Amino acid sequence: MSLLTEARTISTEVTLTTSTTLFPGQTPQFTWSYPASSTVVSLLPTGAHQSTPSAGITTTVTITTSQSTTSLQQPGTTASNATSSSTANQSNSTHSLTPDHHSNDVSSGAAAGIGIGCAIVGALLASILVLLFMRNRSRSSPTERRAGDLSLEKYSDNGRTKAGGATNIAMQEKAADSSLLAALPLPVPEREIGDNFSKLGSAVKNHAKSYYNGSSDTEASNRNSSSSQDLERLLGPRCPISKSRLENLLSNPNCRLSAIRFLIAWAIVCNIQPGKQVLVSLLPPELAQVLATIFSVEIREDSDRQKLLGRWRQISGALLQPTYGDGSVRPNDTRQRNVRDLTNALNTVLEPYAASPNDIERARNLEELVKRGARFGYLLFTQPTAWNFVWDETEGRRQSDWVVFPSLVQVCDDQGRSRQPPIRYAEPQVVQLSR
Repeated sequence: MSLLTEARTISTEVTLTTSTTLFPGQTPQFTWSYPASSTVVSLLPTGAHQSTPSAGITTTVTITTSQSTTSLQQPGTTASNATSSSTANQSNSTHSLTPDHHSNDVSSGAAAGIGIGCAIVGALLASILVLLFMRNRSRSSPTERRAGDLSLEKYSDNGRTKAGGATNIAMQEKAADSSLLAALPLPVPEREIGDNFSKLGSAVKNHAKSYYNGSSDTEASNRNSSSSQDLERLLGPRCPISKSRLENLLSNPNCRLSAIRFLIAWAIVCNIQPGKQVLVSLLPPELAQVLATIFSVEIREDSDRQKLLGRWRQISGALLQPTYGDGSVRPNDTRQRNVRDLTNALNTVLEPYAASPNDIERARNLEELVKRGARFGYLLFTQPTAWNFVWDETEGRRQSDWVVFPSLVQVCDDQGRSRQPPIRYAEPQVVQLSR
């Protein structure tokens, strides 16, 4: 066994000198560990090739330098100790020198440094991800942000979250709705709508008085089978008066003009209401098709559905303004075919009662009435409010009274809320039937 006889500090290196061979035939590797780093040094003892140590011998060398106290252990030699001390007195730390193949432990100080470094790096990465997410969110549209918010939370009807605390969703909805409304044309005032409808009723009345004979009898033989079929088709299944009853009224000179007014008004009003088939509707066919689909299923009407319908009507009217918004029905208008068909059907039924059966002016005026009805129907469609026509007025009516032109009432406001009772904006035209 050889003892370490000298150790001196030279810069950052430690030189070990032994008096005899310590590890013959080998060049052992040792790890010198201290808090900031680890350095691998090669130690070649003096007299490296003099002899071979006996098996099972262990040698421990302890070195105290001016910077540390270092333990050195080399497995494979006998247990003996040697100590060499320097005269330096500046250090209080302890370092260990051990062979690489014996231990890979990291000191507590190094582990703490590594942990702190990892935490800092993790915090920096998390901060970068948060910044990137916020920047992308700020660039997204309000609609996308709202859709994301709604997918994360369940909202109650009053604008507060059912889970996660209170939120001001109602204000967000109001702001979004205001932004949409700003891009839409202003609704037509209700009184103006009512006046337009009343004027349509007056035009129908004037047409009946101007072009039909109300003083002479007209035999039933003057009516052909075609007019009877057209009359049945014009009245439809929901007419408040039967076909036979109306034919009798048309044949009676005292009731004829009233019956003509009713028939023209009924045919126009029925065909501007939502839900009519495309082949007969006086609304633009692209809108009539959607409306027929919407109203083909019987469901309970509520404020949300009415509000959606109102906004859809408004948006459709704004988008179709260049096509249908000028208040005319041109020859190339998609409504022109149905206008012509309805005019022809009415003319077939009413011609036998005309003062001048072949009067071209009467036929043109009748067509203009139908076009006027189509224009009014489109105006009513584009409003955010919901309207209805009332034929069965009962308030203050006598048994002999007959509504020949309906009243116009508003049944829902622009928020889809039901009007209870409905607000009337055009009075009905009522006549008293002669006995």
